[in-house]
Amino acid sequence: MEYRPPKTSNFDNSSSEKTSFENKKWYKQFWPWFLIALPASVVVAGFSTLYIALSNPHSMVNDQYYREGLAINQSLEQDRKALELGLGAQVMFEAANAVNIASVKVVLSSSRDQSLEFPSQLILLMLHPGSQTLDQTLELKQINVGQINVGQINVVEYRADLSEELSEEPSEKLQYSYYLRLMPTEKNWRLNGKINFQQANSAALGFK
Repeated sequence: MEYRPPKTSNFDNSSSEKTSFENKKWYKQFWPWFLIALPASVVVAGFSTLYIALSNPHSMVNDQYYREGLAINQSLEQDRKALELGLGAQVMFEAANAVNIASVKVVLSSSRDQSLEFPSQLILLMLHPGSQTLDQTLELKQINVGQINVGQINVVEYRADLSEELSEEPSEKLQYSYYLRLMPTEKNWRLNGKINFQQANSAALGFK
């Protein structure tokens, strides 16, 4: 009779593969590294996010809390001083034309102090509610010599040319709402208001 070797069962083959897998060192296997990679990627992402946050702080965050707190009292005093003097202002943004470039005109008035001497220069702050990069600071100069008395109100006009990046039609270039703050260079009073260039190119400042 012809000799035939016994066949190896599937059970024996699977047992051999299992034994080979168990004897394989852990760092040469796939699953340990896969399980390690998951939390490691989270740690790397966390440090990356922290680095981005520290390198690019949001402009709305102000860490000068103490200094800003001290400035609140001064700001309130400025508001009270403007009210005491009966100050009010009309701010008008004028578009460019064939003769003049775009500009802003301010008509400052006082209804209480007839002897008040108006400053020769004013500062107009345009504060964007969401980003400091869109803020603007304009210096206005008095355009009429002396004060004009209209009834019981003293009136003085100021003007400033807009910078080149703002020299286009205001309603097209300045497409945002701004908080407006008008004050002299001495900063002993201030007038506050708001303008939305999508609705108008002028705004009234002062207490109602």
